[in-house]
Amino acid sequence: MHGRYEPSARLIPGATATGAWEVSGDLVALLHDTPHAKTLIRYLASAGAQRAWNAKESGFSVDPQAQPAPADAGPAWHRSLAQTLLDDRAVHCFDASDAMPPSVRDAFAEATIEYLAGPHRLDALLTSLDTLSHTPNLTWLPSVCDHIQ
Repeated sequence: MHGRYEPSARLIPGATATGAWEVSGDLVALLHDTPHAKTLIRYLASAGAQRAWNAKESGFSVDPQAQPAPADAGPAWHRSLAQTLLDDRAVHCFDASDAMPPSVRDAFAEATIEYLAGPHRLDALLTSLDTLSHTPNLTWLPSVCDHIQ
């Protein structure tokens, strides 16, 4: 695979954020406390399983033991991206929609699709989302980042 990794803040006019990266993650929950379920979760959290997942899916694990050997790390852009994401000084943030209450998050996802189908409706969609976001008694997460810049 050919390519080059370039942080988007360098390419977007007016972007000022540096050192913060939007990331995603795979989560697992133990819903039934059984020996088989615990065994599966222990396996999925193991460095060996994460290395295998990373190699197959081009992912990155936060577990230093799950990092590939330098010879197996892939193309230069892949190594550069991994180095950036694994930097202890970097701030890692989930998408802002992850901090939204479920009703707002679902409306946001639907509004995004509606916008793509009809960009001329942007103002109405934003007004609707703004009105919904001010609904009383919604629980908002204070941050989607692992630490504050």
